[in-house]
Order: sequence, then C-alpha cells, then structure tokens
Amino acid sequence: MKAQNRHIIDSTRNLPFLVRVRDVILTILVWLLYFYFIKDFFVFAGDTIDWTFHGFSNTSDYNSFKIVGTIVSYVEVILVMEVLFVAWSFYNLIRYGRKTRRRDPVAVSVEDIAKRYHIDAKDVGKWQRSRTMIMHHDKRGHLVEVETA
Repeated sequence: MKAQNRHIIDSTRNLPFLVRVRDVILTILVWLLYFYFIKDFFVFAGDTIDWTFHGFSNTSDYNSFKIVGTIVSYVEVILVMEVLFVAWSFYNLIRYGRKTRRRDPVAVSVEDIAKRYHIDAKDVGKWQRSRTMIMHHDKRGHLVEVETA
C-alpha cells in the first residue's frame, strides 16, 4: 500500500489546473502591489546612498529626507515605551520578588463528580473508562440516561 503524502505544501498537485493558474496570478499580483507600496522606500534608499557618496552634505536637495523627522519621532516613542516597560518590570520584581503565587488546581475525584450531579460513583468511573458515550438530557439539562459502548 502506497503511503499518502499529506503535507500541505504537496497538496497543490491535487488541485485542478485552473485553480493553480489562479493562485499563481494572484501571487504575482500581490507581489506587484507590495513593490508598488514600498516604492518610496527604494527612492529613500537611493537618496541615502547618493547623499553618502556626496559627502553627507546638502540634505535639503533630497525630497525623501523630509520623512526623517517623523521616523525619529517614532523611534523616540518606541524608546520611551521600552523604558516604561523595563521600569514596570523592575517595579514588579522589587514589589513581588520572585514569589510564585499560582497554585495548581485540586484534582476532582470521581466521588466529587458523583456528589455534585447526584449520581452513583461507580457509574462515573465506568463512564470515564468507556471509549464512547451518549448522554441524554431532559428539557432542563438534567442527565436522564447514559449509553456507553
């Protein structure tokens, strides 16, 4: 018997030809849109390289450098937020130390379940060991009957 290859990357072989052509066309379109949206980055990178080779002078000659002030503002906000997060973590470390306050929940026993739902503990144990189980409830959601296989 031949083993089936179930990797998602191999599943395209099973698709109809027109679906694969559609996927290729959509992929090309998305890449073209991506390059269209970042075209200004290429202009900025080109101006930066040109500015570097011309001795780092006359920044006013490059129109794409007008965005640098905004980029610097973003970097400043990011740095302030980072300082606040680090300060907050140190505050929590000083205040709480390395104490672990989380506790594992207490395991629920078969007797606890049986007592909670007013059923026999032997039945609950039997239900937990069964591989399949069908539960029937009345209109109010109370357990009426249980079938096990």
